[in-house]
Amino acid sequence: NCNHPDIEKFIKAKEGNRALRNFNISVMIMPDFFPAYKEDKPYPLINPRTQKIVREINPKKLFDLIAYQVWESAEPGVLFFDRINEYNPFLKSLGPIEATNPCSELPLYPYESCNLGSINVWAYIKKNGDKKPHFDWQKLEQDIKIITRFLDNVIDVNKYPLKEIEEMTLSTRKIGLGVMGVGDLLYELEIPYGSKQSLAFMEKLMEFINYYSKETSVELSKERGRMPYFDKSFYKEGKLPFSGSKDRKSWHFDWSALIKKIKKYGIRNAGTTTIAPTGSISMLAGTSSGIEPVYSLVFEKSVTVGSFYYVDPVFEEAMRKAGLMDDDLITDTARFNGSIRHISYIPEKYKRIFVTAMDITPADHIKVVATFQKWVDSSISKTINFPAEATIDDIKKAYLLAYELGCKGVTIYRDKSLTQQVLIGGSVKKKAKETPHLAVLKDEKAKGLAVYHEASAEINEENSSLSSTEISGKIKKDIKNCPSCQAPLAKQEGCVKCLNCGWGLCSS
Repeated sequence: NCNHPDIEKFIKAKEGNRALRNFNISVMIMPDFFPAYKEDKPYPLINPRTQKIVREINPKKLFDLIAYQVWESAEPGVLFFDRINEYNPFLKSLGPIEATNPCSELPLYPYESCNLGSINVWAYIKKNGDKKPHFDWQKLEQDIKIITRFLDNVIDVNKYPLKEIEEMTLSTRKIGLGVMGVGDLLYELEIPYGSKQSLAFMEKLMEFINYYSKETSVELSKERGRMPYFDKSFYKEGKLPFSGSKDRKSWHFDWSALIKKIKKYGIRNAGTTTIAPTGSISMLAGTSSGIEPVYSLVFEKSVTVGSFYYVDPVFEEAMRKAGLMDDDLITDTARFNGSIRHISYIPEKYKRIFVTAMDITPADHIKVVATFQKWVDSSISKTINFPAEATIDDIKKAYLLAYELGCKGVTIYRDKSLTQQVLIGGSVKKKAKETPHLAVLKDEKAKGLAVYHEASAEINEENSSLSSTEISGKIKKDIKNCPSCQAPLAKQEGCVKCLNCGWGLCSS
């Protein structure tokens, strides 16, 4: 918490990227902080055991320290205590929630857990010949109802490591239905991410998911019984755990009728929606992660057998239809860090649609979080991307805007603030014009990223492992030993396989 006596030490725990590199930390901003900040009054630091004031500090200097550390090392994240508890259904009975999971999308009580599931919304795009793609709302409704039941089942079949976790989880029965593929979905619909049109669509999408998950939870309550802590919640008073419930003018559904059903039949799950980062599962699905924009239209991956370019599939299809897809486009896009904004021969229409994370202003990133948060019970994990040249004042302004718009937390990443970052747009290896002809290596059965092989790439001995999912296609190098375990390779069914560890390369 920001009022802890050791708060400065905690904020600087990852200073210089020297420690806790694989662990997320966040600072909880308490309700009394911003009033003291705005009025420039001394801010008390309190011993959590005795509740006595240890000393007072300048709140502006503390805020500056948080912003500086985020600027320098991308952490800590920031959480807002009052925003988290404003729509907490158990605030009166169980007290405030004071902690979250590491990615901050799940504010939880002690020993509480939440079972998550994310829908790939890009998969609901329907195409009919040359007609403009449309979104299949009816199929999404059907799947929301199935997935809500599935997640509720998970609570009952789970094996819990501690009795306390089992008891608390079964008492509140929280589930977290979220989304991934939003970035690619907007590409398909030709809606620029961050635009007013995109915000309107995002709000409609999340309200839709929230409504049908709640409706299904009520049906489950009728069939299987309400959650044990129902009478301890504000549901019995006709309240709902998200801010959109108070904005009647924005309703697309009859929430009043649903509230009446909840008061009569109860509800099975204390919460039904959350937005997880989906960094790994979105890769398996071959789509953009969470509610993030596409990070890079083209990015280079250097592996044991050479260098490969991955191209966003929606972008690739659009460029092919426009007659623009060729080697030069791939290498030029890579040269501009995965963006087409500064490529002169790309028509403005496509520059407007195919925006990437670094093309979008931090303010627009935050507006996206606020738009989804309006219809999410729990919280949201999303990165607010800043360019490398962003200032500490820019970061402070972003925090204040996020708080003002009702976000429960903010994670900021300034480009190149970490020596090793998870995603790097475009090419980091060589200049575009040095790249030879690129051969397409694409699994036509998979709806994922297209892969382009640099046919004359040098083998990079520094990379010692390669998964079978990383490359699809014919490799023009004669590989005799497994790059992972060095065992002899065998050729089976058009594939080069390692019978020892399972590594393999398959032709399309």
